[in-house]
Amino acid sequence: MLLSFVIVVVVVVVVVVVVVVVVVEASYIVVAVVVVVAVVVVVVVVVVVVVVVVVVVVVVVLVVFFCISRSSSSSCSSSSSSSSSSNSRSSRSSRIVAAAALEVMPEETKNSSTETAATTNNSSNNTITTTMTAKTTAIASVVAIPQKQQQRRQEQQQRRRRHKAATTTPPPSVS
Repeated sequence: MLLSFVIVVVVVVVVVVVVVVVVVEASYIVVAVVVVVAVVVVVVVVVVVVVVVVVVVVVVVLVVFFCISRSSSSSCSSSSSSSSSSNSRSSRSSRIVAAAALEVMPEETKNSSTETAATTNNSSNNTITTTMTAKTTAIASVVAIPQKQQQRRQEQQQRRRRHKAATTTPPPSVS
């Protein structure tokens, strides 16, 4: 795009120079002035276009990076909270099913099935506890990422201050 724009401007400058030389029969000084003005215009336009393109690219990269960093942390926490709520719903429904099954069973098998249900319930609670611990650890690590970034920034600022303090000479003391 930039190259085609430069080619068009150069062609226009050449046509203007030819028209000035042929039609007006101007002297060499007029032609030289027209060429210099045209070259300056081309250089200014190219510099402006390059600056605009660089600024647009930098802004797009920053926006994309900001969106990715924000969306990844929020999606991590929302997915973990939705899965923990689905786990609690499934454990509640399994307890309801177990209670309904106990009501339908004959009296002899109720005692043995109550023990089985209690064991199953304990194992599912252990599974839920383990799952929740893993999710809590994952959420804590996601929260720790911005804290680590902030700690790195503070360390860099301290290093800069120390370096600046070491390289600058203190003002002479007034006695």
